[in-house]
Amino acid sequence: MGEKLRFFDDALRRQIVAALGRDGSTRHVDLHVEVSDGVATLTGRVESWAERLAVQRVAHGVKGVRALVFGLDIRAETPPRHSDRQIALAAVRRLKWNGVVPAEALQLDVEDGFVTLRGEVEWDFHRSMAEDTVRAISGVRGVRDKLSLRPHGAMATVARLIQFTGRRT
Repeated sequence: MGEKLRFFDDALRRQIVAALGRDGSTRHVDLHVEVSDGVATLTGRVESWAERLAVQRVAHGVKGVRALVFGLDIRAETPPRHSDRQIALAAVRRLKWNGVVPAEALQLDVEDGFVTLRGEVEWDFHRSMAEDTVRAISGVRGVRDKLSLRPHGAMATVARLIQFTGRRT
């Protein structure tokens, strides 16, 4: 049984290497592939995050691969570091452009690439959208959410709806 499994693992390893060689986006990667029980371990270096994702896509596409383990180093140069001022300006602009997040109700602190959101929003989805908007800015290392929800927001909306409905009857 052990010899059959070893033969299967070796054949699967060759299929993965061949698939990586055929795919245009992974043809020049420098990887070592080991397979055991259908679990493929890929180690080596890739040029970019996009190349790593391409390797993942190709390896998962090989029939028989049950799981992937990555030990890949990304060779890409580190992007230039953005100043906290650049991050703050970009965050303020993007929050205004968002149109859904009440940007005027938010205050931002930026320190060493970490953005802290402060203020009060009416709905939880405003909080989520503000976090997502800021997190997508180049140079942001993390987002701290110090936003609070207005406790009366939902009740005030329900009360207005009841009043409006009562006037129509």
